[in-house]
Amino acid sequence: DSGSFTLSSGDEIKQNLARGAIVGRYVVIDFVDAGGMGAVYQAFDPELNRPVALKILSPAREGEQGAEEVKRNRNRMLREAQALAQLSHPNVVSVFDVGAYQNSIFIAMEFVEGRNYRQWQAETQPSQAEKLQILMAAGRGLQAAHQAGIVHRDFKPANVMVGNDGRVMVLDFGLARATDAQDPMPESSDSQEIPLNSSESSASVSLSGDSVANLLSESFTQAGSLMGTVGYMSPEQLHRRPAGEASDQFGFCLTLFESLYGEKPYQGKSISSLRMRMKNGRLLRPEGGKVPKWLDAVIVRGLSYGRDDRHASMQDLLMALADDPTVKRRRRFKAAGLVGIVALAVLISVLGLKHGLGKGARFCQNAEENLVGVWDLQVAKQVKQTFMATGRSHAQTTFEKVQKILDERVRQWVDMHTQACEATHVQGTQSEKLLDLRMSCLDQRRNEMNSLIQLFTAKADVGVMNKAVPACLGLGRLDRCSDTEALMAAVAPPEDPKTRDQVKQIRKQLAEVTALEKVGKYQEGLRLAERLQVQAEKSAYKPVLAEAMHQLGILAYRSGQFRESETHMRRSWLLAVAAGHDEIRAQSLNWLISILGFRLRRFDEARQIAAHAEAVIKHLRAKGVLLANWNNNMGNLYWAEQKYDQALAHYHLALRMRREILGAEDISVASAHLNIANVYKGQGKYDLALEHQARAMKMLQKTLGSQHPMVASCFNNMGTAYNGKGDRDRALAHHEKALAIRQQVLAADHLHVGYSEANIAGILFEKGEYQQAILRFERTLRIWIKSFGPAHSYVVDTQINLGFLLSHLGQFERAEKLLLSARKSQGRSSISQDKGQELGLSAALGWIYLHQGKRKEAKKQFAQVLFACDGEKCQEEGRSAMGKARFGMAKILWPQRGTRKRALEFARRAQEDFETGDTAPAQEFLSDIQQWREKHDS
Repeated sequence: DSGSFTLSSGDEIKQNLARGAIVGRYVVIDFVDAGGMGAVYQAFDPELNRPVALKILSPAREGEQGAEEVKRNRNRMLREAQALAQLSHPNVVSVFDVGAYQNSIFIAMEFVEGRNYRQWQAETQPSQAEKLQILMAAGRGLQAAHQAGIVHRDFKPANVMVGNDGRVMVLDFGLARATDAQDPMPESSDSQEIPLNSSESSASVSLSGDSVANLLSESFTQAGSLMGTVGYMSPEQLHRRPAGEASDQFGFCLTLFESLYGEKPYQGKSISSLRMRMKNGRLLRPEGGKVPKWLDAVIVRGLSYGRDDRHASMQDLLMALADDPTVKRRRRFKAAGLVGIVALAVLISVLGLKHGLGKGARFCQNAEENLVGVWDLQVAKQVKQTFMATGRSHAQTTFEKVQKILDERVRQWVDMHTQACEATHVQGTQSEKLLDLRMSCLDQRRNEMNSLIQLFTAKADVGVMNKAVPACLGLGRLDRCSDTEALMAAVAPPEDPKTRDQVKQIRKQLAEVTALEKVGKYQEGLRLAERLQVQAEKSAYKPVLAEAMHQLGILAYRSGQFRESETHMRRSWLLAVAAGHDEIRAQSLNWLISILGFRLRRFDEARQIAAHAEAVIKHLRAKGVLLANWNNNMGNLYWAEQKYDQALAHYHLALRMRREILGAEDISVASAHLNIANVYKGQGKYDLALEHQARAMKMLQKTLGSQHPMVASCFNNMGTAYNGKGDRDRALAHHEKALAIRQQVLAADHLHVGYSEANIAGILFEKGEYQQAILRFERTLRIWIKSFGPAHSYVVDTQINLGFLLSHLGQFERAEKLLLSARKSQGRSSISQDKGQELGLSAALGWIYLHQGKRKEAKKQFAQVLFACDGEKCQEEGRSAMGKARFGMAKILWPQRGTRKRALEFARRAQEDFETGDTAPAQEFLSDIQQWREKHDS
């Protein structure tokens, strides 16, 4: 068990990997297979607690492999890893990791228990239909590779894995390349005679001689040689011409032909004779082969000598293979029978007899009965009563908008349910399997809607009501339930009936978690999601565990627990990879961009995740909204880095895509406008910011009503932009409108009310309306302390502003108390303090002590500011504090004759600090300095 393994590939290569050997972070468990390139082992990943397959390149053999051959082999293996890392599809094996091992490299891949197609066929003796079903699944993997711009170039039975769980995957992309790459191979002469046989080794063999063993199934990588497995190569590959998607199609059809007929279609004793048979169309069909003519014609077209004569694409080939005319005839017969039944029913009705419709038609009627108790007249009445019980002025408007959205959603749901049912039970154009997938999707959408509506009726909750319209608009899209390709590509449900029931219940409760998140019940949602995670772990069904972890990550993010959110999202991502759950994989990666970049400021990591997310998303069938959100998250990342041009480019892309996919009035479109406005505001382009804010405002007012909190946020943002322009009157008017809405729809001490009060206080302060500013700052301070606690930077900022104002009005004792409290809070805070905040606090305390006649204490405070802002270090963030400290030092130094020159210099520089200020306090300081200098500078 612990000895070395002998790998035979023409020559013996000793791989001394004992059980328990460590490769990277992986622990070797057992030997699986070997070939000319190296060996494959089953291993274990201790960090992620999962099995993996390790493919390890054979190290260079002394005296036999030159540097160029070693380099080519390494490049081939890296190419395989790169190709697979770009693919995300249930029918393609997943790559997890690639790394160095001794003087070689390894790839860690998904470990799949099963057999290759040739072994599966020999062991199970499948029917013709079963063979076709398995290879069509592999064909979908090839199709996904082609859509990703990758050509396999070595499709054969040994590279198709049939898992014990029934999953089919394409393996071994070691010869894969981008579709636009060119093979550096010279054209060969047809006269070169190379013998062939049917051995199935995978060693690389040079074409330097006429007698080459094991050539039919060999993979070649050497310069000037064939690349691939000769027995499954297309004509263009045998001519050493570039291989494209049509080459994979040829290999696929050859494999299918061999599987159905028992022999390959083209045979020859040498490559040249094989090429000649292909060119002349001399295709061999064994006698007694019972392959339907329509199927044979589809395969033979894929085996055409000329690439242009084959099917237009793998997708077209797969569609042709699925287009069985016998099934069509059965459907026409069934439809004709249904017509006859209906005609008979009409006749019986005319004769006065009672007779129902056909069984299928009756079965598909009354789909709306599935929504009784979810959304009907009685439920709508309860929602209205609950909303009205909040006593808010916008309750009636909010209910009307919710009712309109849900009425339309119910209509669409009923139509889709009926159409799905009739497609199978009436028209006969849809399989039972596809019907089950569509109905499962509709059931999930119904559960999501039901969970949300139950929160609306639970109790009168202003917070829930305020989020009701966006929550309804954010319910899962119904059109996904009619997207055949997306449904067929989704993960299959568990085979075990007991597990299937468990998963169904978990997903039903996950819909409740989603509803809680949409209405802002984050802690309640977290508790439920944690319980569901435990249940999902017990079910051992990875797709639903990935979904539970994903919801945990979202709720942790919403709760401000960003590091916990990162942990959950990373686990969700890896579980989704292992389970082939591509949609959750893409969503988790998307969230990680915002978590790492926007929230945790780990920009390099965020960009790496973003590159991976983009590759995954672009390969998905339903990628529209995900790609739009990816662009939005990239905008957030660049905005956080203050790379405004890049942020704008991504935000504009997100805006365009959301408008095209979701419609011009969707809330996410308004959100994109607001993001763009924020960038323009950061650039000081206030007019452009106001333009986008006005667009968002108009859309939100129409969608949510004029009294919605999101509309208040628009007024707030526009107020900030007007203040940036220096138009304080219009800024104040917009902030007052925001406050009026927030006071009507939110609690008096709500966080957003505090934002409005703080913004208004700041403008009043700048305008010189000090008594009103003090009242607003006091209200703000009470809200900040309740919301954040006494040590938060918002609390400290407000205490400094209030302390300065009070000292300005001569209330020195109260001002000192506030400022000392602020300094104490700074010492307790775990949040890094803003430099300007620290300087402002010292300057304000210095002036209080100066007014109180405590010159020594005042000088100490001013000196702290001057020391911290030596030279140009605090030119922007500490300019106001610097000016105050300089003028204060001038007043302290003047009485001493020996320091008057320094005092005058301090005053001169203080005047420069305030000359660019346009606020009332700055102008008052400037006036005081000018008067002091006129009096003393003589």
